[in-house]
Amino acid sequence: MNSVSNSYGLNYTAANIGVLSAPDSVGRIKLYSNDETEKQFKQFNSDISSKRKKISFENKKNTPKPVLYFLGAAGIFTIWKLLKIILRK
Repeated sequence: MNSVSNSYGLNYTAANIGVLSAPDSVGRIKLYSNDETEKQFKQFNSDISSKRKKISFENKKNTPKPVLYFLGAAGIFTIWKLLKIILRK
C-alpha cells in the first residue's frame, strides 16, 4: 500500500479563455458560377470525347491463350475417341 501514500495531489486549474470578438462582416463567397460551370462541362465533355476516339475495343478481341490450349486439348481428345470408335468396327 505504499503506492497510495506516495501519490501526489493533482492540481486542476481552470482554462484561460480569451475574449472572442465577432468579425464586422463576412465576405460573400460565390458558390455557383454559370460561366465557370459551362466552361468545365465543355472541357470534361471534350476530354471524354477525345478518349473515346483513341480507345478501340474491336482490336482487343483476342482469345486468351489458356482457353485456346484447353479447347485444343478437348478437340484432340474428342478426335482420338472418335477414331478409336471408328477403327474398332
